[in-house]
This record gives sequence, structure tokens and C-alpha cells, in this order.
Amino acid sequence: IYLEQLYLNILIPVQFNVIFSSDGKKFLTCAEKDIGIFIEGNSKVNKIATDDIVRSCCFGPDGEWFAIGLENGIIQMCDLDGKCFNKIEVGSAVWSIKCIECKE
Repeated sequence: IYLEQLYLNILIPVQFNVIFSSDGKKFLTCAEKDIGIFIEGNSKVNKIATDDIVRSCCFGPDGEWFAIGLENGIIQMCDLDGKCFNKIEVGSAVWSIKCIECKE
């Protein structure tokens, strides 16, 4: 029984991401139910709790906002303070996300 419990505990998926802004002055970490934002010149990472498990993250093209993809199928767009300004429901876990700039 002990070996079965140990085996099941090892298989629990945990995903961690580190994403850098295009200018290299910021990075975003995503793990379980929080994100961390580091901005050059600050002395520490700003940790922000999330409502669900974070599966993916990316910076916006200008590096002034970011998006996170959650296990519950929601994509949240947030400013650098972590304040959400938009949500999109996609219906299933968001395992990968990329923000691109659209030009006409």
C-alpha cells in the first residue's frame, strides 16, 4: 500500500513556467496557484495568488501586461500589478498561450 501511495504522489502534475519580456527587463513565473512578476530595478519578485492552477503564461507584445491560462479554462489578462482587466472562457485547461501583435 505504501508503494502505491508513493507512486500516485509522484504522478501529480506540477507545471512551472518562466517567461521573459521581449526587452529582457521583466520575467514572469507561473506555478500552481500563484504568479511572480520581477521587474528590473525591483529588489524582489511580486507574488500574486490566482483562483486556479496556472498552466501557461506570456507577456503582451509591449511587455506592459501579461496573460495567464488556467486549469479551469479561463485566460486572464492582467497589468503588471496583477490586476485582471479581461477574461476569456475557453472551456478547457489552457496549456499553452502566446500573445502576438496584430498589424494591419
